[in-house]
Amino acid sequence: MSSAKLLDVVGILQFLQWPSGEKYLPAQVHDEKGFKNVVKQVSKAAGHSVTGGTTLAFGLLLREIHRMQFLLGDPSEDPPPDTPQWVVGSPLEMRWMDIVFAAIATVL
Repeated sequence: MSSAKLLDVVGILQFLQWPSGEKYLPAQVHDEKGFKNVVKQVSKAAGHSVTGGTTLAFGLLLREIHRMQFLLGDPSEDPPPDTPQWVVGSPLEMRWMDIVFAAIATVL
């Protein structure tokens, strides 16, 4: 597989690419409608071909869900001071991983 194929990010949202560098995904990912739209956009960009760009995008979405479940070791603790408000109040739940897994299945 060529390196161009591995790095292909055509159609992948900017915040789901390596150069983004943001600690958390944006607020649009932290609401059910926005999350589903982002997953749909990644699936559309992927078509029926898995590239490094689509793998990274799906992986970042899964990571964000996981992080929301385990952001705090103790729920009575305050979040880290640099945590955006949309992350603190995020409704992302583990069950949303099924949305990502279903999208991955359609791409494969």
